[in-house]
Amino acid sequence: MKGLMLKQVDEREKLAEMAINLRYTMNAKKIQVNKLFNKKKEEQNVLDQFKRKNIDGTKNKLAQKVQQVNGYFKNRFKSKESENSEE
Repeated sequence: MKGLMLKQVDEREKLAEMAINLRYTMNAKKIQVNKLFNKKKEEQNVLDQFKRKNIDGTKNKLAQKVQQVNGYFKNRFKSKESENSEE
């Protein structure tokens, strides 16, 4: 039920946008398509939403530290395993 109501709200929003665009089209002396729909801006908006954001690089730094720790323990356990196998 909630989803249906939200769908109706979205439809009403689209109708309101169409009404505003129609009003602009009917009253403007010279129509500019970019005022109605700017494809570049819309595409960039979609790409920005799905782009990975790493503003300060903390995730990369954390990943590097984790790799260093993993490498340390990997080497440490390998050396202990080799000592145990020699005995």
